[in-house]
Amino acid sequence: MILQDHGHLEPEQLARELLRQSEVLKQHSARIAALEARVALAEHRYHLVSHQIHDAIDAGTLEETPDVCNWILDYDLLERARSNAGRR
Repeated sequence: MILQDHGHLEPEQLARELLRQSEVLKQHSARIAALEARVALAEHRYHLVSHQIHDAIDAGTLEETPDVCNWILDYDLLERARSNAGRR
């Protein structure tokens, strides 16, 4: 919480801090949206939902190319971000 983290700030200091944290949140939201878009594009391209990637690789129906590895990383980051957001 902002007030807990920053104690007794002067109004101008608090306003600056709120603006700074607002910008951080906007950047985070933009990164999440970009991850969501890349994951959705990969799912569409490969006709596969992301949680099935590893099963498809193990079954030999999906080749572990650099593009697929990027998809795995994007999906993992997205899942971590979603998990962390649920903890707050």
